[in-house]
Amino acid sequence: MGIFGELKAENIVEKAINLLSKEDQAGIHFNEISALTRDFCRAILSDLEQSSFTTSELEKEIADKVKIMFAQGYHIEVLQLILEKILDSFISVIREQYHDLQAAASYITTVRDHIFKGTSFLLKMALQTQREVIQKQNEALMELSTPVIPLMQDILLLPLIGTIDTRRAKEIMDNLLEGIVRYQAEVVIIDISGVPVVDTQVAHHLIKTVKAARLLGSRCILVGIRPELAQTIVRLGIDFPDIITKNNLHAGLELAFRWLGYRLERVEHDHE
Repeated sequence: MGIFGELKAENIVEKAINLLSKEDQAGIHFNEISALTRDFCRAILSDLEQSSFTTSELEKEIADKVKIMFAQGYHIEVLQLILEKILDSFISVIREQYHDLQAAASYITTVRDHIFKGTSFLLKMALQTQREVIQKQNEALMELSTPVIPLMQDILLLPLIGTIDTRRAKEIMDNLLEGIVRYQAEVVIIDISGVPVVDTQVAHHLIKTVKAARLLGSRCILVGIRPELAQTIVRLGIDFPDIITKNNLHAGLELAFRWLGYRLERVEHDHE
C-alpha cells in the first residue's frame, strides 16, 4: 500500500462534508453534495495510488458529473467548491497523520497539483458542455423558426420569417426535405411574406431548395411576395426559373388544390 493508501477516505470525506455544510449549496440537496464529495474523494485517492495519472479517475468523475449538473440545471461552481473543500480536508488529514513537515509538504503538493489539474479539467468540461447546450438550443430555435407544417394530405406549408443566411438556408432545406419524405408531400407552399429582404443570395437559396424538393417529387409554389419585395427582385434582375409564384397563401392553396384534383365545397346542413 502506498503513502496515499494509508489515508482514510472516510476521514477526508467527513472533513470535506463538514466544511461544505457551512457553504451555500446553490439549491442542491446536501445528500447529493455528500455523494459527490465521496465520489470525488475516492477518485482522487485512486489516482494518487496509481501515481502515473495516465487515466484519471477524477477526470472521468468530473466529465460524468458536469453533464448531469447541466442537465439538472445546476451551476458547476458547486463542483469547484467541492474540489476546493476536498483539498482543504486532504491538507488537514495529511498534517494530522504525518509529523515530518517536509514529507507532509511533498504529499500536499502532489494532492494540490492533482486537484488543480482536476479543477482545470472541470472548467474545460463546463465550457465544452455549455457550448453543446447552446448549440442544441440554437438548433431547436432554428427548427422552430423554419417549421414544416402539413396543411392537409399531400400539401406542406413552409412559412419563412426573418433573415435567411447560408446557415439558415441549409436548415430550411434539411427540414423541408425531411418533411417531404415524412409526409409524402406532393406540393409545398413556401411563404416568404415574413422575409424582410430578398436579395440575390436569398433567391439563390430559395431556388436550390425548390430544385431539391423537385428531386423528391414535390412541386413548389412561392407565395407572399410583397410589392416592395417584387420591386427589389425586379431591380436586382433576380429570376425564379420554373418556379410558380402567387401573391398570397390563399391563391397558393387554390393552385395546389387544382394540381391535386381537390375541390373545396361548402356542406349545407339541414336545420330542424
